[in-house]
Amino acid sequence: MTSRADAGGGERRAAARALIDAVVGALAPAWSLFVSAAAVPLLQWRAGRSADALGPWRAALAMTRAAPRYPWHLLHNADENARLATCSLVDRLADDAQRLDADDVAQGVTLALVRRLVAREVADAGLGPAFQLRVVVDADERAVDDDDTLLLAPVDDVDAALAAR
Repeated sequence: MTSRADAGGGERRAAARALIDAVVGALAPAWSLFVSAAAVPLLQWRAGRSADALGPWRAALAMTRAAPRYPWHLLHNADENARLATCSLVDRLADDAQRLDADDVAQGVTLALVRRLVAREVADAGLGPAFQLRVVVDADERAVDDDDTLLLAPVDDVDAALAAR
């Protein structure tokens, strides 16, 4: 036979257990968020005098390895913040390319921002005036083929891309 005190003790134990589960759940990482890892999208571009004379594909500077870090970077690291923001933007563009139809991607803000970033990089490199960008999945040091390409933008003009708002 169970007394009233024993029944109250069971409720308290259940409440304590629920509280412990909630605290541990809040403090422990939610590893289930990281169950699957997708291929990393990479931004590449090529430039030349015209659409018929584009050079080889090259990785966008933001997609290259991060620069060495120094202690003061804990307080101020604008270059790395810009690189991470660009990588996030390329991730978003890759997601748009997989989810949306080509017309929606072409008219989207994400592609316009990436076009502008690439146009600035092409202009800073002294190349152009024509350029083309693409987003590919990480090809693991092998040549990129059509299956690896998530998005291939049409050839564009550097000045037009920089002037676009």
